[in-house]
Amino acid sequence: MKKIKLSTKGFTLLETLLVLAVIVLVTAVTLLSINQAKTKARDARRIKELKQIEIALRLYSQSHDGNFPVCDNGEIVGNATGTLIAALVPRYLIAPPEDPLPNLYGYYYKTASLTITRPNGEVTIINGAFFRLAAYMETNKDVASNDGGTATEYYEIFSVPTSSTIYLDDAILDAVMPGRRP
Repeated sequence: MKKIKLSTKGFTLLETLLVLAVIVLVTAVTLLSINQAKTKARDARRIKELKQIEIALRLYSQSHDGNFPVCDNGEIVGNATGTLIAALVPRYLIAPPEDPLPNLYGYYYKTASLTITRPNGEVTIINGAFFRLAAYMETNKDVASNDGGTATEYYEIFSVPTSSTIYLDDAILDAVMPGRRP
């Protein structure tokens, strides 16, 4: 009777499963890192675009007697018919900025007026004297908490050093975002 010789070439089932487990683990770690990098990149883009809007607002202000485009009720920036976009594009901004996740978030803009009462009793109201911009931070909460603003989850830029001129907290900003915060 002939002996059947088993081939020792190839992988055993255990070795194959072990290799597959390692591949799945490496893939999971890589995908997690990629997702974290994407959210950090979106946060960085939001901060960059808010700073560009701030520069455009300051240029606008220089051309308009120190006033900013008036939007007392606040608005989400990016709407082509919005107050801020109509005032800034194309002269001060090339194109309207758009949040990386436009269906969920946006850039919020609001102004406040300044009332001056002179010694003779004359009252002057300057519309659009102050502004505040805000954008939701997905992961970079430290930057949002330490920007000097009143909201802890939103990065804020404002035209005056005191944050009480235009009060905005997380609940106010959450309520106006297109998709609300998850």
